[in-house]
Amino acid sequence: MKTMKFLLLREWWESRQLFIRTGLILIALSVVSAIISAIVMQDPGASRILPGAVLTAEQLSNEVDGIAGHSLAGRMFGFCVAMIFFMYSYFSGALSEERKDHSILFWKSLPVSDAQTVMAKVLFGVLAIPLFMLVASIISNILALSILCIGHALQGRWLFLSVFSHAGLWSPVLDTLRVFPVFILWSLPTVGWLLLVSSVLTKRVGLWAVLGPVAVFLLLVLLCKSLNMTLDSFVYLWLGRLLFSLLPFSWLLNAELLKQHNGFKNALDSIVRSAPTDSWDTFLHLNIWCGVLVGALFIYGAIRMRTYRE
Repeated sequence: MKTMKFLLLREWWESRQLFIRTGLILIALSVVSAIISAIVMQDPGASRILPGAVLTAEQLSNEVDGIAGHSLAGRMFGFCVAMIFFMYSYFSGALSEERKDHSILFWKSLPVSDAQTVMAKVLFGVLAIPLFMLVASIISNILALSILCIGHALQGRWLFLSVFSHAGLWSPVLDTLRVFPVFILWSLPTVGWLLLVSSVLTKRVGLWAVLGPVAVFLLLVLLCKSLNMTLDSFVYLWLGRLLFSLLPFSWLLNAELLKQHNGFKNALDSIVRSAPTDSWDTFLHLNIWCGVLVGALFIYGAIRMRTYRE
């Protein structure tokens, strides 16, 4: 247990600058956009409500819904995109960077096994990065909403209590935590694949991790076309699982496609409606457990490659 704690601290120490820099940039962008909105709000011509006007209960409800109802969900989308790129970057360089700068020689001299080292990187990547982005999105939202509420206060409307007690403000956080175990298991094929490629290559790992499966897929398409065969949906399914399993809620999109067999027509609407409640049903499908098995095999391969490559 102490060894794993030490290895996780090592991952934080090596990645802390990227964490801090990414979080501060995203929080700053959110705060700047809130300041601009608060300034625009002070212009009577741009405001929907006159300064100092007494709001009816319906107007107050609509105003609070507009500020808080979709605030965190909207900001979490930006942090979610950043998280995906962050995780791709982290796992792509997790095992290649230590060989590139020869620090692997130092770490191999310590009484730490290759399995412990790789598993520490897996745990850090699938736990620390998403949770850090979630906390950063909450902080940015609190700061942005405080600025907007100050803008309303300057116009004589005190909305702090109504906004910060609004149910829609915190429900995205609870929904995210609720589906977090699903995300961890669903992401393992991509996590394992990136670690495996990172254990083999030292340059342009992320590029080859994407181009390799895409090239194989295109060759299969050309081969099937020349033989007048149709490419089975299984190939599409696993190409997506290999490269895009880090996308949050992609398990629902996948399930919807399996049901419809007709593309993306109603898939996104279904995700929006059912994301918090239907995610745990994914555990009942073979897809996620096959993905766990494939991801575990990739991770085992990365451990073996780290054992024999320096």
